[in-house]
Amino acid sequence: MKIVSSIKNILVFCIACLAAMVLLSAKVYAANDISADQYAAMDKEGLILVDVRTPEEYADGHIPNAINLPVAQLPELLDALPNKDQTLVVYCRSGFRAGKAIDYLESQGYTSLQHLDGDYSGWAEENRPITKP
Repeated sequence: MKIVSSIKNILVFCIACLAAMVLLSAKVYAANDISADQYAAMDKEGLILVDVRTPEEYADGHIPNAINLPVAQLPELLDALPNKDQTLVVYCRSGFRAGKAIDYLESQGYTSLQHLDGDYSGWAEENRPITKP
């Protein structure tokens, strides 16, 4: 009986930990996601679209007017984003790197950050415009 009780306690603890991880990982996107349609409808004046994928991925195709600031090099490239109150819409391939970039940018004082829901993969799957050099 003690073994069953111990196993139940361990399972409850594990489920609680998993739920906490899901909630914490969703923090970045919960209030900041915008859809591709919302982005397309936005006034682009004063907005910067930031692609945080690698230069190779960017060269293979990117959303029109995006600038490439790879997440791994972001600390060295912040001079490209001098206005910390300017709206930045951030995307990567699937969301993970965009989340890391948004976390970093927030820690550096950037205040108007958006995440493009679906990222590049979603954009491409919807057959939206892609720029290739």
